[in-house]
Amino acid sequence: MKKNSILITVAFALLIATATGCSKSKENSEILDNDISTDSISENSESNNYNSELENTSDINYSKSDSKVSLKTNDEETATECNAVDPINVTISNGSDSTDKTYASISDIDLNRPDNMMPDHVFMGWNENAIIQKIADKSIDVTSNINITAESTDISNVENAIFNDATYVNADIPTEFSIPIAIGGKTKFNTLDLEIEYDSSIMKFIKFQNVDSDLVCNCIPNENKIYISFSSSGNISGQIDLCDIIFSNIKSGSLETSLKYTVKDMAAYDKTTSAFSNAKYTIVNGKIVMY
Repeated sequence: MKKNSILITVAFALLIATATGCSKSKENSEILDNDISTDSISENSESNNYNSELENTSDINYSKSDSKVSLKTNDEETATECNAVDPINVTISNGSDSTDKTYASISDIDLNRPDNMMPDHVFMGWNENAIIQKIADKSIDVTSNINITAESTDISNVENAIFNDATYVNADIPTEFSIPIAIGGKTKFNTLDLEIEYDSSIMKFIKFQNVDSDLVCNCIPNENKIYISFSSSGNISGQIDLCDIIFSNIKSGSLETSLKYTVKDMAAYDKTTSAFSNAKYTIVNGKIVMY
């Protein structure tokens, strides 16, 4: 009898455990179903919101300006008009000669040696300093014609004129610029040792270009000096372009400097005496203007 009672108790316990397990399984199932239903509703809601946002932005155009993305409505885009900038007219006078040039912007105005300048003249700059300063500052009135007059030095009767034209450099950003070194006028020489010093606080040497075949040139940056040596089998009797020196500005703003020439030796060969004699020379160094 005791044995039967124990069996009945065990069976009853198993029955209760089975019922409890089923109840928990049902509850978990209901919870899972509720979670799935909630997530589904959330996703549908986000999808509807996204579609709604797309519908609301149908009148928006995406435009890129100055590397920034901006939004413009169709109404704003229609109201915005792009007006073409009128060309800038510049009259360049050189003695009795003048020429008209057209530029798209103030930054495009070329202030270097004008094309209509005589070959035996060294460009020294512009007569109208106030106008040039306004061009440099980009404050010039571009609604009316701009008139500028080139200044020059005539070297046609000068013996061995060692020169460079004035050079204008837009120094808003580091810019490479070329300074051609030449000898003109009444030339008569066949050897030259020349030293050129530059201001390394505002510009640095980059390289040589268009070097004459009879020329040897070298730069020592820590001395801020350029050395030029020229030797020819016969006397030079016309203008000779020695080389172009390429510099780059290392400062911005309005600055002015010039190259400093020192002639160590310059000689011509005299056939009658079969000897060399010192050659006369004149330095005509145009300024370097950074703006």
